[in-house]
Amino acid sequence: MKKGTYYVETQTSWENYSSFTSNVNTIIASIPIKKVFAAKVSTAKNKDKAVVKWENVLGSYVDFAEFQPGNVSISNVKSSTYWKYKIIDDNFGGGNKSCQVLKEKDGYYTFTVTKNKKCTIMLEDTNDQRWSTVLNTGIDVNKPVVKGIKNNKTYTKAVKVTFSDKESGIKSAKLNGKAIKSGQAVNKSSTYTLVVSDKAGNKTTVKFKIK
Repeated sequence: MKKGTYYVETQTSWENYSSFTSNVNTIIASIPIKKVFAAKVSTAKNKDKAVVKWENVLGSYVDFAEFQPGNVSISNVKSSTYWKYKIIDDNFGGGNKSCQVLKEKDGYYTFTVTKNKKCTIMLEDTNDQRWSTVLNTGIDVNKPVVKGIKNNKTYTKAVKVTFSDKESGIKSAKLNGKAIKSGQAVNKSSTYTLVVSDKAGNKTTVKFKIK
């Protein structure tokens, strides 16, 4: 075996063979933990959501699996504040509102993540042991950056409005309801509202005045 962390399962049986009695057979199976959590993350083109497909490589040795948005430390893997616990059959207790028990279909757990750059997956095996890991979703959670003006500020001369979004890209930018391009100068005395939205649905609003 190569150096690393493994999930190990042992199975021991006692059998008799003719005159030879009390024969003990032990079978040991192992799989790298990184393969247990080798989930595939497919981020949407607009970076507003991601679909996670997680293969159940442990098969019948998994009791249940869960996920929730955000980064939940491995130190909290047994905490009922974060994760649900099985009471009986498909009845669960504990956990927070965002925690979801996953249903396996054709050997995979599949779920969708929105509005979070990270998510955490957790499984409990039939020996009541738990593991978890954090996945990067690739979702854009940052608002567009606006420069040249500040919110609720009054200016006495023309301003140059610039905006950008390095992740999903700019979807639209409107000044008092009309389209505006980055780098455009605004010099007319008035009250303004700039709304810049990116392709992931994040929005920056800046209100300002020119006297």
